[in-house]
Amino acid sequence: KGGFKHYGVIRNDFIILEGSVPGAIKRLIRLREPIRAKSPMKEPPKITYISIR
Repeated sequence: KGGFKHYGVIRNDFIILEGSVPGAIKRLIRLREPIRAKSPMKEPPKITYISIR
């Protein structure tokens, strides 16, 4: 046994997507370039505090 739960063994190349994808189960998903260009960050964010609780 193996493969993904409720899907089965995958024998081809694949991409795992995070979150929800609308449409029927096991439907082909078409990936494309975004309509709006991603603007570069001016400067990286400064991390001042990380809670470890």
